[in-house]
Amino acid sequence: MASKPGHILIVDDELVIRSLLSEMLSEEGFTVATASDGQSGLEMMNDGQVDLVISDVHMPVMDGSKLVTELRKLNPDLPVIVMNSIPDRDITTPADDRAIATVNKPFDLHELRSTIRRLRNRPRINPVHRTKSALGRPRDAARDAL
Repeated sequence: MASKPGHILIVDDELVIRSLLSEMLSEEGFTVATASDGQSGLEMMNDGQVDLVISDVHMPVMDGSKLVTELRKLNPDLPVIVMNSIPDRDITTPADDRAIATVNKPFDLHELRSTIRRLRNRPRINPVHRTKSALGRPRDAARDAL
């Protein structure tokens, strides 16, 4: 893992997947938050800094493809790992989006760790964390800290 653990949001409608990943990543020093659907996950983005999102594709309320679209509006450079249980079904993402990786379910934990490491260590295009203000407008968290 990267030398400095960060905050990871896990979004999956399967409790067993959320629990497994949460336990594994917590043991590695990450701060982990979980959500059972895309809408809940998106709402959690406003609760604080998230360095990486791991999301299932197929979920109720808001699926993973829609979640990625909404995450890109908040932070175009946020690393996202999308877990897909139907490998032949691609998620809709821009072809040049290097901040997205896919992992097929059932996944190998070593492969997932490697993917997390690769995404966290890649050069950032936009290191500024963007969230929405209370009015729903994008805000620049780094600028607000000044």
